[in-house]
Amino acid sequence: MGGRQMVDSVLIANECLDSWLKGGIPGILCKLDIEKAHDHVNWNCLIHLLGRMGFGSKWQDWIQACISTMLKNVEGCGFSKCFNVNETKIDEVCISHLLYADDTMLMCDANLEQLMYIRLVLSCFEAATRLKVNLAKSEMVPIGEIGNLLVLADILCCWIGKFPMNYLGMPLGSNFKALSIWNPIIEKIERWLAGWKRLYLSKGGRLTLVKSTLSSLPTYFLSLFTILVSVVKRLEKLQRNFLWGRNGEESKHNLVRWDIMCCPIDKGGLGIHMFVPLNQALLGKWLWRFGVEENWLWRQVMVARHRVIGGGWCTRQVQGSHGCGLWKGIMLGWNHLNTYLRFTMGMGGRVRLWHNCWCGDMALKDVFPNLFHEMDTVVAFLNLIESKTAVMEVEDGSWWHLRRNGRFDIRSFYEALCESPHVAFPWKIIWCTKAPRRVRFFVWTMAWNTILTCDNLIK
Repeated sequence: MGGRQMVDSVLIANECLDSWLKGGIPGILCKLDIEKAHDHVNWNCLIHLLGRMGFGSKWQDWIQACISTMLKNVEGCGFSKCFNVNETKIDEVCISHLLYADDTMLMCDANLEQLMYIRLVLSCFEAATRLKVNLAKSEMVPIGEIGNLLVLADILCCWIGKFPMNYLGMPLGSNFKALSIWNPIIEKIERWLAGWKRLYLSKGGRLTLVKSTLSSLPTYFLSLFTILVSVVKRLEKLQRNFLWGRNGEESKHNLVRWDIMCCPIDKGGLGIHMFVPLNQALLGKWLWRFGVEENWLWRQVMVARHRVIGGGWCTRQVQGSHGCGLWKGIMLGWNHLNTYLRFTMGMGGRVRLWHNCWCGDMALKDVFPNLFHEMDTVVAFLNLIESKTAVMEVEDGSWWHLRRNGRFDIRSFYEALCESPHVAFPWKIIWCTKAPRRVRFFVWTMAWNTILTCDNLIK
């Protein structure tokens, strides 16, 4: 499916699981391990499938040529076809399985007959494709209390797991505020730092590693999970200590405040990303996508669970506990995103006349608060409406106020969320030179008057 993202499946899986747990209905989640060895692949089957999917003979010849130059005497096949097994229902949306690349997850009731059908389908899949499902490495996880779990596991001959589990590199079934979600990120950063600290690195080299690696490592998790305050403090401390060369209990001075270092370069900072605004910007992309990707499966699941309001640009605020669902945390950033949304009036089916910013940079309810009490205001209102001609042949749309092309991007939202001080700083003289980065870093600290001189040490 073109355009689909890996995080879509993670969001759907967590929302399905949360709905199932809150509904109190016992179920089974199966994560299958499908062999990927090339000596089990029947490439003739692959070529046949390309033809059935509409690829022309020239495309098939190209693929055949690539295969013949790389592989010899290879048999087997590689394809996964979707199937339904008494689907798990989230209102009107039915989710029975999730497929992404070679990662397969099945969802069904805790029913002996359904597990038998799954085993039968997997056997047919192996016979037709010669691509083996490694049930010994596959995992069955119970949802709720299941009395005959061992019997069900014996049908698939797989081992029994538990939540939280790993799915596409992210935790599935973790509590919203669980610190364990972020432990892999923190541990990985600590391992990298342990190796880097043994190297002799200048301040410029340390800054490069902080900006290119340490700040970007948690991005995958930040695109779905709301980061905890304790995790932010821990990650910032690791970055700060590494940048200033502090090892263990060794005493080192932080010459410049961390909030200044996180400011953009043209505001006197170093351009290091702050995790909270970055997290809000990454989560805000979901809210933008919700308004424009009407027919996508992940959006259909969110609509079925939480219902839409305000012309279909967002859902209702999620009530109740977070559980393992992620949409409640994402929806907390709607007010921030809505500040920079602008709308285009088409047929008028989605844009809210009084509440959406479609006539300038303010909603009409704020521009004309006393509309029905002052005649002059009524005239001004009608003149403004008349100046905006609706395009009746197209649907209502939205556009991003922070970019001229109207397209949402995370960088502009992140910069809007960051409250940088308005200072006149000679950043071009410092950073737009060909001097070594360590020299530029030293000049930057000198510009902030934080060099460890005798006067500064006395302070």
